[in-house]
Amino acid sequence: MLRRAEDPAVHAVSDQRKLEILAEYVDAWNRRDLDRVMALMSEECSYHPSAVFERDKTAYVGRAEVERAILRFLERFREGGYVDTRAFVAGDRGAAQWTWRGVDRDGNSVEIHGCDFYEFDGDRITRKDSYRKVRDIR
Repeated sequence: MLRRAEDPAVHAVSDQRKLEILAEYVDAWNRRDLDRVMALMSEECSYHPSAVFERDKTAYVGRAEVERAILRFLERFREGGYVDTRAFVAGDRGAAQWTWRGVDRDGNSVEIHGCDFYEFDGDRITRKDSYRKVRDIR
């Protein structure tokens, strides 16, 4: 259901607060704090990564699937994090443009440019939909 901008439910949590939530969310990913990442997501969350880990998947739905998928992503990298993140929020939607820099489990340097589209329900993220460009800098 598409909610109109004048719908009070869209503005129950301010856009500024949602930007703060996104900043906390990115920080939790960078600290590899899966518990905090999940605490910022709703019970009915979904994660639509730019690369999936199973052939028959395009998204991970529900807390258990989302948590497993995020953990698998973090396990692909020995270290890494989001840098140069720029975000905005308008009502129950938001977006962030970012660069992920890290080292994969084989020791290769990785730099990925991408963006995420978010949906919110109140003060929780309900959907993270990721898109990326990969640049091999070996």
